[in-house]
Amino acid sequence: MTNNKTFRLFISSTFNDFRREREVLQTKVFPHIKEYASKQGYTFQPIDLRWGVSNEAQLDQKTLELCLSEVRACKTHMHPNFLIMIGDRYGWIPLPYAIETKEFEDLLSLVRDSTELNLLKEWYKLDLNQLPVSYILKERKDEYEDFERWSSIETRLRDILQATVDSSNLNEDKKRKYFLSATEAEVEEGILPYKSHARYQSQLLNQNTALNEVDSQHVFSFQRYVDKDTQVEEKFIGPAYDKAQAFKKEVKEVLQSENILKAHTKQIDKDRLDETYLEKFEVRMIEFLESQVDSQTQREKELKLTPLEIELQAQNYFAINKRKNFLSQEQMRKSIASYLQSDEEQALVIYGKSGRGKSALMSKAIEEAQTLAKSKVLYRFVSATPNSSSSKEILTSIFEELSIDVRSEKEKQTEEEETLSLGSNEDTESFEDFSQRIYSEIRNIKEEVVIFIDALDQLQNDDQFLWLPNNLPKNVKIVLSALEDDNYKQDSKYLKALRSRISLLHLIPEFNQPSELLKALLKEDDRTLQEDQEEYFLQQFKSSPSPLYVSIASQEIKNWKSSDFMQGDTPKEDGVEQDLKLGQTGIIQEFISNLSQTYHHNEKFVHKVLGYIYASRDGLSEAELLALISSDEIFVEMMAPETWHENPTKELPMVHWSRLHTQLKPFLSSKTQDAKELMYFFHREFEDAIKELSTQREEHEAVIIATQKLIKENQGKPFDENRWGRLYATLITEYELRYKDKQKQIEFARFVVSLKNEKWIRKYLSKFNSVGFAHGEHNRMYKAIAYQESYYHVAEGFYRKNPQRWVKSYTASLNNLESLYKKQNRISEAIALGEQSLKIREKLYEENPQRWAEYYTASLNNLGSSYKKQNRISEAIVLEEQSLKILEKLYEENPQRWAEFYTTSLTSLATSYSNQNRLNEAIVLQEKSLKILEKLYEENPQRWAEYYTASLNNLGSLYKKQHRINEAIVLEEQSLKIREKLYEENPQRWAEFYTTSLKHLAFSYKNQNCLNKAITLLEQSLEILEKLYEENPQRWAEDYTISLSGFASSKSKNKEFLAASELFEIYFEVLDFKSQDDITWFIYDFVKWYQCEIYLKNQEKLDKLNLLAIKLIELYREKLGIEYSSVIDELHDAYSSLKDSEENFDREKYGIFVKIFLEDNR
Repeated sequence: MTNNKTFRLFISSTFNDFRREREVLQTKVFPHIKEYASKQGYTFQPIDLRWGVSNEAQLDQKTLELCLSEVRACKTHMHPNFLIMIGDRYGWIPLPYAIETKEFEDLLSLVRDSTELNLLKEWYKLDLNQLPVSYILKERKDEYEDFERWSSIETRLRDILQATVDSSNLNEDKKRKYFLSATEAEVEEGILPYKSHARYQSQLLNQNTALNEVDSQHVFSFQRYVDKDTQVEEKFIGPAYDKAQAFKKEVKEVLQSENILKAHTKQIDKDRLDETYLEKFEVRMIEFLESQVDSQTQREKELKLTPLEIELQAQNYFAINKRKNFLSQEQMRKSIASYLQSDEEQALVIYGKSGRGKSALMSKAIEEAQTLAKSKVLYRFVSATPNSSSSKEILTSIFEELSIDVRSEKEKQTEEEETLSLGSNEDTESFEDFSQRIYSEIRNIKEEVVIFIDALDQLQNDDQFLWLPNNLPKNVKIVLSALEDDNYKQDSKYLKALRSRISLLHLIPEFNQPSELLKALLKEDDRTLQEDQEEYFLQQFKSSPSPLYVSIASQEIKNWKSSDFMQGDTPKEDGVEQDLKLGQTGIIQEFISNLSQTYHHNEKFVHKVLGYIYASRDGLSEAELLALISSDEIFVEMMAPETWHENPTKELPMVHWSRLHTQLKPFLSSKTQDAKELMYFFHREFEDAIKELSTQREEHEAVIIATQKLIKENQGKPFDENRWGRLYATLITEYELRYKDKQKQIEFARFVVSLKNEKWIRKYLSKFNSVGFAHGEHNRMYKAIAYQESYYHVAEGFYRKNPQRWVKSYTASLNNLESLYKKQNRISEAIALGEQSLKIREKLYEENPQRWAEYYTASLNNLGSSYKKQNRISEAIVLEEQSLKILEKLYEENPQRWAEFYTTSLTSLATSYSNQNRLNEAIVLQEKSLKILEKLYEENPQRWAEYYTASLNNLGSLYKKQHRINEAIVLEEQSLKIREKLYEENPQRWAEFYTTSLKHLAFSYKNQNCLNKAITLLEQSLEILEKLYEENPQRWAEDYTISLSGFASSKSKNKEFLAASELFEIYFEVLDFKSQDDITWFIYDFVKWYQCEIYLKNQEKLDKLNLLAIKLIELYREKLGIEYSSVIDELHDAYSSLKDSEENFDREKYGIFVKIFLEDNR
């Protein structure tokens, strides 16, 4: 894993004779190093498979392979990753798990004793599924599950094999496995320069040739010598004494002398040594491991990776893993390659069902695209990293890779800030506005670029893809992948949104190479399958023809022996009945079930591991998972009872997790977050299967309780030294999102109130608030609300305990939640919170105006805004007047500090007055605002241009309401002049403002009957908006139709009825009237078009409009939230206005509106 900040140290040694050293490591050395590493931002995870267990052997006879697998996993992590302790016992020599056919049969021919021959034949069975074909050691079953009974059999088998091998003609290399201890096998895998390189070591060296020299510098060896004259029995000095000494010598020769600690001691009795050396052992181990942490810290400081570099490393790591075992998909690869080399100006969308291999295909396409030297290839796999789960994160990162900063000005200013919100998050940039900026940035890319974004269905925000141009620049190609699956309709919405914008969509075909993929996956484990087994697999595969089904099936099939028979077939000797469930869901459920039923994992342990990872949403690190499980002392005792051995650390023995992890690993992805390597299930099918487990809600609650316990234990440490606080925030929020239990939400949130470390608590609240705020910014409103609700419950609890100390946090939580509810149109709930906040802040303001003025006025204005949404204008005015009175005084005292607040308040109140037709009062306020902004604009045009020009237009609108058109025109001309210049300098930034000014001034000219002037401006506006609409219809449809309406109305008023008719026709083609809630303006425009056709005496068009009118009325008769009778009233009023027309027409013939009105109101 790239940018990994985890030390994963494998501890190798013989078994019983190093119990005391292990105890020192586990109880003294490792806790110290975990703390030491944590303070420097690292995780230290020791891997000791012999700690906390009574014997080494496993039922499946794969103990050695499990150990070596863990060694390999540790070697992928930074140094130190291997520790070896060697004494005077050579150690347990495991039986070979597999012996090649010819070799085993040659050995059998040398065995003369029939009893020994039968014993070998009983325990080693031919398995044609092993590569190369071999005899396999049988699994321990029935009475042989008892270790003592098995141990005697194992010893006999070992003695027979070793004696036979000694008398054989096998070369030394082949003989070695029969005499090799598990400990030396671990050393061969764990120390690169030790003897010949293992297969996995060769892969590591291919990636980094320097490892062969570097590796030995970071391995520590403890070598203990017991005086042989003091030997009592064989616990510390074994029969293979000379071999143990030779082993120590060989290790010593490949390691640096300063990394070797020798200890000479003597035996006191059969179970004890003179342990005075342990103190030095403890000190040296701590010194060595501390120095290794320090060295890594220094290396990292020298490297200094940027966040972007870290993201790109992680994305590359994910891509490489995704294309492992990739099979041709030749036609789809050709389609993508052809698109990249074509003149096509649309994006390309690859879509298909879940598990069909979209990510693997995209990864392979990325690799192939990178060979095209002319293009820069950028790619992101959604949710593969912590910073790739939202559209905004992904797009911002892609443009950063192009050296283009697309953050808003506010984001740049507040980058380093981490403060509680005042409830002003209403002012943050909307996702739609962000999308529009990205849209323009894509259009402006100059270099040859190919962008891949995989798995849009994994996005954690809604996205209508307003950022994606219909027509890309010729130098830009974009390839997207999305889901279309009836089982995941909610996640398929992204493809539905893309279909409305893009026609270049390619369905990924059903996977047609199941056998090839299955055999490739099995070969990785030196396995294959028989013809009848393959036929059965292919039959089951038809139920879900996808690579995911093959991947899951391979984990079951790799354990099939050639003697195993399929469900329903005739049993074979020594065979076991096997089956594969149908469908991806079925086979995943079977896989989970088999973990306990077939592979002997404790079922509760399986459910706990799966449940904890799923509950965490983003995943857990290995150390976190083990710490959470180990916090349940009753469960640990159940898993590892201390009947035969002590467990002084009371932690879950590592071997239980290692065995389970080996089987889960193919389906776990990893990502670095908060400096931890987190494990999570990438495929949603696994999460769905876990979600359906009957114990899942119980496990979610259990992991919350475990986290609470760990938070309490770590209260003396800084918040950022571990992830428990962050994890807790996620766990309780996800619980609420999944189970909708408000009582539990309050209960879990209030746990934080019971804590005493205020510094930790405030950091927790700050992080909680910032995460909730970020969800809101990234358009994940349901998550934003869940976070802010939990934050509110915590803040409320502290406020009740100590109002004075926690009032700022509490009122901020009220305002933040008020703002989010308002955005979701939950106005009544928003008002209740706003009133609560205002009541508190009002009292605080009265006590300390200087301290609370900003907060109090923010509450007044926020609540006023909410009242206006319920048309409670008078109540809003009362609040806005209070706010203005305070801000006016503050502005007079400190104009620079309060100008923005004051002028905004003036405008807000002016709008409210205008809504009540109190125009004179509104104008006074708006004129005052304009006077201030004019001065500010003169001093700093760039900073105040938007505010100043908006104020000019606002005052102009008020003047027009008093029929002071000439004065309005003066202001609007001034605004237009400024915005025109700004538009010329930066069309992307000012297009909306400029076209708005053009329309405002045009309507004023129109009211003065300066129709030619009005038409000229509307033509300019329409020309700009038409182009913008063609580029991005969803973003600009509303602005474009408003411009069309205004232009058409002006043409009609100028008696240019044919031109007006044509414009109205375009207008109604563009407008989706079915989606409109407020239809008043729409009806009047419809009637104006109707009027044009009457003047033109266009009977065909009038008949068409009559039919459209009926559809319109029928639509709104059914539309929820719209009162049908009011619609009819609007139609009647609009139609009646035609009486003022200069020409007469047949009201009965063309009076469809009146007819329907009368019919519905009889």
